[in-house]
Amino acid sequence: MLARPPFQLLALLATVWLGFASTGARDSELTGDDIAKITAVCRSLLGIEDWRPKEILARKLLPYVRSKKALAESSQVECSFHCGGTLLLRGGGDIWYSYSNQPVGAMHRIDTVAFHIHGKRIFAIGPGTDYYPYPYAQAKKR
Repeated sequence: MLARPPFQLLALLATVWLGFASTGARDSELTGDDIAKITAVCRSLLGIEDWRPKEILARKLLPYVRSKKALAESSQVECSFHCGGTLLLRGGGDIWYSYSNQPVGAMHRIDTVAFHIHGKRIFAIGPGTDYYPYPYAQAKKR
């Protein structure tokens, strides 16, 4: 009977340690291979319909997504001259995609994609790369 409590304590400590380890893995830095895979997915977004990015991001980038909430919010777009959405990745990464704001009923296709890690642009393609609000969105929060 005296031997039982130490095993329970050991099980509790193992559970707590695994919880901390999984939290760290969710926000671990991206490796070179990760960056290459993410960049390839960014290229594949060009030309697709505006409603498909969440489906593609979930299927191809799920191991890199910061959280389920971040994936859900990636389909929420903000519009002005361009419409754009952002997917937050682990390791301080993010992907921003956009398309021209067209009248209702017009076909919207992704024409711009930008990938950043800790604010540094890793990959960007398309006519909206200069429009991308990344540094300005951070400045508003300060």
